[in-house]
Amino acid sequence: MKKLLIFFITTILIINCQKNNSLPLGFQIFFNDASHQKSNSIDTELAQLITNAKKDISAHFYMISNKKVLNAFLQAVTNLGAEHIRLIVDNSFSSSKEIQKLSIAGIKIIDETCDSEQMAEIASHNKFCVVDEEYVWTGSYNPTYSGTYLNNNNALLIHSKSLAKQYIIEFDEMWGSKNWKPNCKLSRFGWHKVDNTKHYLFINNVPVYLYFSPSDNVKSKMIREIKRAKKSIHFCIYYFTDPDITDAIIESAKKNNVEIKGLFDAGSTEDPDSQYKVFKSIERKGIYNLKVRLHNVVFPSAQKLHHKFMVIDHNTPNATVIT
Repeated sequence: MKKLLIFFITTILIINCQKNNSLPLGFQIFFNDASHQKSNSIDTELAQLITNAKKDISAHFYMISNKKVLNAFLQAVTNLGAEHIRLIVDNSFSSSKEIQKLSIAGIKIIDETCDSEQMAEIASHNKFCVVDEEYVWTGSYNPTYSGTYLNNNNALLIHSKSLAKQYIIEFDEMWGSKNWKPNCKLSRFGWHKVDNTKHYLFINNVPVYLYFSPSDNVKSKMIREIKRAKKSIHFCIYYFTDPDITDAIIESAKKNNVEIKGLFDAGSTEDPDSQYKVFKSIERKGIYNLKVRLHNVVFPSAQKLHHKFMVIDHNTPNATVIT
């Protein structure tokens, strides 16, 4: 049985899937094509999910400006009533004209400053949408113009009531209540959050592990899977700055002769903590089966490599995807 692990920047999903090249039943994945400035319908898929909602929507996006997605939220107000739609965005964009348009339409919207203990210490970096308490959309995709056409992104749509329930628990924790009206006295963001969701689920006969950061110690779960690699570790990660994760990857290369291939966003390597130079230095020594590249060499027309995924032991019974 293959294991498809999906790690999100704020969430980890660990999924065991069938031993073939297809996704498990109830799972869909979408990629845009920033190299050719094509959406590949990633925005259309999200818009349709929102428009087709029958009961309610709880969404948390870093920012929203894509016209199709904005119009879908407005249509959902007509279809469901604004009292059945909840939205969280990052404080940096909560006053934007696009978000204000949704607010004027009656949609309740908060940002991380609802939790007064967090204020400007954190960013609301989630990118998920729960529809009708049975569909979960998540991934690296920000529904903006650049996120749709200029930056390489992916999104995953999972049909599962059990998974949706856990995302709603996470959403309610930040919202501060279980209903339409937020309660900022009980709202918890960032390090104020607690580990309060189930971590093991079974979706269409597929074992799934789910973790939210920062409360669930996500990094340790990721390192655990890296250390289990037997054949290969391939990654495309926008901002890779954590030396502990680098050490775990290099240790796998050292112990098991694991093949390492990494793709870094070119702009992100200007960060002094970027791990690109660490990997590149090791590659030049030629002691491990390791290669890293900058995205603008592979995707010269793409503005950013915004993906956050890793593939471990592909084409093996233990294949793992982290995104």
